[in-house]
Amino acid sequence: MIEASEADGVEELEATTWLEPEQEDELDAMTAEELDDEGKTALEEGASEAEGAEDEAMTRGRSSSRLSRNFRLAEFHCNDGTHVPGDAVPALRRLRRNVLQPLRDQFGPGAVIKGHRSPIWNRKVGGAPNSQHIYTLGPGSVAADVKFARGNSRQWHAAADRLLGNSGGLGLYRTHIHCDNRGSKARWRVE
Repeated sequence: MIEASEADGVEELEATTWLEPEQEDELDAMTAEELDDEGKTALEEGASEAEGAEDEAMTRGRSSSRLSRNFRLAEFHCNDGTHVPGDAVPALRRLRRNVLQPLRDQFGPGAVIKGHRSPIWNRKVGGAPNSQHIYTLGPGSVAADVKFARGNSRQWHAAADRLLGNSGGLGLYRTHIHCDNRGSKARWRVE
């Protein structure tokens, strides 16, 4: 599959670059400025779910925009400082609801290794030219590379495969999985 070429070195590069909390807040604000009514509703629902949540970001006093009680918008911004496009927020909420949250419920706290990539960052990390991580290519379909506290990538992959059914992209890597909500079914393994 096309996304399989992203395996070599991508996780290492993504894991060694990150955004500072102030950058995250600034990028969240940029995304919020672009939101249409559906996107605003999605973040309002995420904030409602997060009320009373006891997670690390809330404990540190972070007021980052929430996709849900367990996932922050900031986790999906590009490491080069490019914000998640506002029109991608509804697709992120669907991916979170249909795949990421059920996986988190089953396997414990998770880490988003990568969500959105700008075209420039995607080239830098050697991503596929039409990667689902480039949210500007098709904001109705978004991707996330994730790992969880319990289990292993094979277990996460099997569970995500059941959740995605006959659609979506799913890649198995040694230390994480890729999942996206494209309309067609795509599966690959790079171990």
